[in-house]
Amino acid sequence: IEKWLKAVIASRGEEFEYTHDIRHLIIRAKLEPREANQPFDIRQAINLTEFAVPLRYEDLLDAEPLDRASTASLVEDVEQWARDEIAASTPNRA
Repeated sequence: IEKWLKAVIASRGEEFEYTHDIRHLIIRAKLEPREANQPFDIRQAINLTEFAVPLRYEDLLDAEPLDRASTASLVEDVEQWARDEIAASTPNRA
């Protein structure tokens, strides 16, 4: 998800910080977390930030288990949105 968000930002010719903070990247990709109509579940994506950085083993034991099926579906939704956004911001080359 992080990489797709960064790809969208870069496709628009914008710089992005080297961060694992998915919420920050969502805002930079010009998605507003509080808007009702979103191309994917933004809250679920933001919740994955805790898995985006290396944690100590003890910290992982305290984290909620990751729902793999739900997360895989989220990644597919983000990928489709990102591909559409990148295509829209890429000039046609004829």
